[in-house]
Amino acid sequence: MSELRAHIANCTVAGMEFSEYGHSAIRDTINFEINGRIFILKQNRNIVEGKLQEFKGLFCETTELIINNVKENDLIEIESDIHKFCWLLSFACLSNVVFYGYDYAGNQNTGRRWAASGKLAFSRPTIEIRDGGIVKSFVEQTFNNYKSLENPRKLNVAIHYMLLIENNNLPIEAKLALSFVLLESLKSSFAHSNDIKYINNYFRKGDNPTKNSEKYSFKELLEMMFNEVGIAKDLSQVKTIRDEIIHSGLTQLHQDCAVKLHDDIHDLCREYLLKLLGYNGEYLLYSSGSNTIATI
Repeated sequence: MSELRAHIANCTVAGMEFSEYGHSAIRDTINFEINGRIFILKQNRNIVEGKLQEFKGLFCETTELIINNVKENDLIEIESDIHKFCWLLSFACLSNVVFYGYDYAGNQNTGRRWAASGKLAFSRPTIEIRDGGIVKSFVEQTFNNYKSLENPRKLNVAIHYMLLIENNNLPIEAKLALSFVLLESLKSSFAHSNDIKYINNYFRKGDNPTKNSEKYSFKELLEMMFNEVGIAKDLSQVKTIRDEIIHSGLTQLHQDCAVKLHDDIHDLCREYLLKLLGYNGEYLLYSSGSNTIATI
C-alpha cells in the first residue's frame, strides 16, 4: 500500500492545521475522514500567503490531496471519490474546484493527468470557507449522501449550473434563464427519483398514468420537491418570470427586481441542496453577498 497525491485546482478553503516553513508556520492543512480513509488536504503556500485577487478568473493549481495506504486495486474507487469530494468543495466555495491528476507511488510509480478547465472564484461561497473547521464539518457530514445521490439527483449537474451562472459575465436575463434550467434539472431528477412517470413530454399524475392523464405543472413539482426537505415557498413569481423569459428571452421586471429574483432563486437552491445532503450547521446567504449567516 502506497501514497496517492491528487492535484486539485481552484480551491480557496483555509486550513485548520499548520505546516512549518523555516521559522514561520502557515495554516494550510485539513484532515478529512472519508469512507474510513484520511484525505489530507494541503493548500499551496502561494494561495495561503498570496492575494487571491491575483488568481481570480484563472485556472490555478491550489491544492494537493494526500491519501496514504492506497492499494492499486482501490485506485478506481478513490479516483471517483476524489471527483465527488471536489464537487462538494465546488459547491462550498462556489468555485470550479477541479481534480486534474494524481501521482501514485505503488509497485511502479505511476500517475494520471487529464485535460481540465475551470476558474478560481471566491466572492459568494456557500459556507465560510475561511474557517477550515466548518469546511471539514460540511464535507464529512455530506459526503456519503452526495455519493449516493449524485447520479439519481444529478447533483454534479446542478452544481455545475450554479458555477456557470455565478462565474461568467452574463446579462441578468441569461442568469435567470440558467437559473430556471437549474430548477428544471432539480425538478426532473426529483420526479424520476420518486417514480413519477414522464409520458409525451410531461410528468403525469396517478399510479398508472397514460398520455391522457393529468399533467404536473412546473410549479407543482417544484413545490413537492421543496416540501420534501421542509421548504415552503411561494413560487408564483418564479413561474411567471420563467415563462416570460423562456418564451421571449426578455423580462419586463426592473433590473433591480430581476437581480433580486435571481438571488432569491440561488438562495432557495442553496438551502435545498444543503438540506438534501443532510447538512446541519451554518451557511451563507448568497443574496447578502455571502455576508449573512443562516443555520440549518
